[in-house]
Parts: sequence; C-alpha cells; structure tokens
Amino acid sequence: MLPISTAVNSRERLNRERGDPPRLLMYGHDTYGLGHLRRSLAIANHLAGAIDDLSTLLLTGSPVAHYFALPPGADYIKLPSVVKLGDEQYRARELSMSTDSIGRLRTAIICEAATHFAPDVVLVDHAPLGAKGEMLPALRHLRRNSPHTRIVLGLRDVLDEPARVRELWAQQQVHGAIEEFYDLVMIYGQPDIFDPVEAYGFSPRMAAKTVFTGYVQREDPIRPASALRAELNLGEEPFVLVTAGGGGDGLQLQKTFLEACAHLDRSLFGSAVIITGPLMSPADRAQLEGLCAGRPVRLLDFHPDLPGLMRASDLVVAMGGYNTVCEILAGRCPALIVPRAHPRLEQDIRARAFVKRGLLAMLPEDELSPLNLAAAVATTLAARQSLASNHWRWNSRGLPCIASHIKRLAGAECLECGFRIESGIADSHVCAP
Repeated sequence: MLPISTAVNSRERLNRERGDPPRLLMYGHDTYGLGHLRRSLAIANHLAGAIDDLSTLLLTGSPVAHYFALPPGADYIKLPSVVKLGDEQYRARELSMSTDSIGRLRTAIICEAATHFAPDVVLVDHAPLGAKGEMLPALRHLRRNSPHTRIVLGLRDVLDEPARVRELWAQQQVHGAIEEFYDLVMIYGQPDIFDPVEAYGFSPRMAAKTVFTGYVQREDPIRPASALRAELNLGEEPFVLVTAGGGGDGLQLQKTFLEACAHLDRSLFGSAVIITGPLMSPADRAQLEGLCAGRPVRLLDFHPDLPGLMRASDLVVAMGGYNTVCEILAGRCPALIVPRAHPRLEQDIRARAFVKRGLLAMLPEDELSPLNLAAAVATTLAARQSLASNHWRWNSRGLPCIASHIKRLAGAECLECGFRIESGIADSHVCAP
C-alpha cells in the first residue's frame, strides 16, 4: 500500500470540520493535438460519477476545448494557446506576444487558479513541470501554503524513446521535482506492455510512489452502428475509417490512403470515412477534398462519436496516439496503425508493443506508400477476426483505479472499488482487477 494514509486521514478530518465538497484541479499543457484534453476529460467524466459533489477545474491550452462537453460539476480555464517548436521551445499560436511574455501570462493564470480554487487534489497530465516549467510556481505555492493538497502526476504509457527522456529529465532535474512536489505518480498503462519505471530510470523514491492503473478507456455513450451508418448514408457495405487524431499532421496518412484505394480490390470494402481532425489546415484539407472527388468517401472535420464509428467500421486505419489505440482496443476494432515516428518515437514504440501482443497490425511510417498501405489494408482485413480475439490481453480498467486513488487523496468517501495494490516491476505497484 502506498505510504499516504497519514495524509489522507488528516484530510478526512479536515473535510469533516469544514464540510466542503472535494475540489480537483487538472492541468494539461495541450500544445498539439487532442490527446491530453481527451484523456483529461475521460478521467473527469468518470470522477464526476465516482465522487459525490466533486468540483473539477481544468486548465487547458487546447484551442479546441469548446468542441467537447464537460461533465457535471466541471469547468475550465482556457490558457492562451502555444505551439511546440521543439523540446521546451514554444511560440504563441494566435496572440502577438513573445515566447517569454506568453509564458509569464500562462504561468500567472495557473498560479492564480491554484491559489483561489484551493484544490484538495491536483492532477498534472504528462508534463511534471508544465510546459517550459510553467507549473513550478503553482507547485511551490501549494507545497508551502496548502500542505493538505495532494499533488498527482499522470503519465501515459510511453513518453518517447528512453534515452531521450532520460537525457531531458536529467537536464531539467525532473526526478528531483517529482520527489519534492508529487505525492503519487499514476502511469496509465501496464508494465508488461511497456514499463516507464525501468525504461526512464525512475529513482527509488519515484518508483515507491508510482502505480500502474491500466489503460484509460473512455465511457462516452456509443451509438448503434446502424444509426451511424444511416447518418452518413453508408448503407450495409463494409467501410474503412481513417483517422489521424487532431489532424495537425494527418495529411500524409490520409492522402496515401486515398491513393492506395486505386490498388485495392473494390470487393474488400464499399466506402471510406476520413476524419481529418479539427486542427488540419485548410490547405491540407483542400488537398484531400480534391483526392476524394468521384470516390465513395465521406470527409469530416470531426465526429463526436468516434468510438462508435470505429465499432461500426470493418477496419480502422489510424496513427498511434494513446487515446486512439485505447478506443480501438476498447471497441475490439480490427486496426492498422501507421504510427508517427517524428519528432518523437512515442507512437512507434507503443504500436510495436501492441503488435507484439497480437492486438494490432502496423505499417511503419518510413514504409508508408500507396502500394504498401494497400497491401497492409488487405492483409489486416483478412486477419481481423484473429486481431479482435486477442483484446483480452490488455487492462482497460484504468478509470476505476484512478478514481480509487483520487478518492483517497481527496479524503472523499472511498467505496469498495474492487482493486488491490500488488507489488510490481521496479518496486512500483500495479492496480489489478
């Protein structure tokens, strides 16, 4: 069991004295894509049903936060958006401000929110220090002035190639910051697929406060396949769904798929649905529109029920982001992943780990061509039954495990959640059903 019971008991006594409902502050830097925001909202939605009267305030830099519904008892503060240029290099997305100026503005907003919202628990997504260290003033303030506040770091299964993460964390002194500021580290994965504790060289103190929760599976309502097919006029023929997350770098995959259609037997599927993502540029979308002309292809910027479309499809062709892979596996969807390999190897590492377990098919990015993609689509369609049968090999119970830890840390009533904490690899812990 994690060594937090003393703090939790103290917080429970404080709650009884004040009678205040628990408060959760969530932070996601969100410089690119939709992944961090979607994962945070999935967690917030589950917690809204798991903890009575929970108030959740989300700090996000996503430029498309308004696309998504918030759970009951939740609100968000929109941080001015920035674009990542390289490791710890950012610029303002829209505002005419210098990098230093917009950084100071975001830092001030974060610190003021942490001060005045007075959270019981803070959940930081992905970046222990925040973008360019913007969380550090808030973390220092909370440690100094709000000792009851518990601070949690949530990490996806894969960050990047191990050597690069180890080097960057050493330069930024991340290990020391996690040891000083964080009470708990939750890894949204399972160590037998990929073990960040070992790969990224967690210190003994970090490993002792780390748990593996299992993967985060969204709980949004899923519409029936028949309703989605009718909405998009797809009929009863097989169709392929092609998606590239937020869409900022999705052109190459989706363009290559359209070119690959000329090399595919039309009896394999009747039509395709391509979700460009709301962050695709107008110029890139115009290219795809030209290629779609005269083809049985529906081109959409966004669809609110992407998991439902995945389940309705006969094959998903996608990049290898964390949320996309989780949604594919949750729906037992046959999938061909073409993972991004630049500027970081996160998606490639994840895809290879899942392919090794027989959960997905993969085409490496450096092998992407119309002929290669056509061959991979045909092969994956033929093998779709065997891929679906292997989906029991991953732990999709991340949300209940996350809720059990947040409940304890918030001092809220902790109902029996059906999980136990077991000793795991590298002296860390695994949340197991």
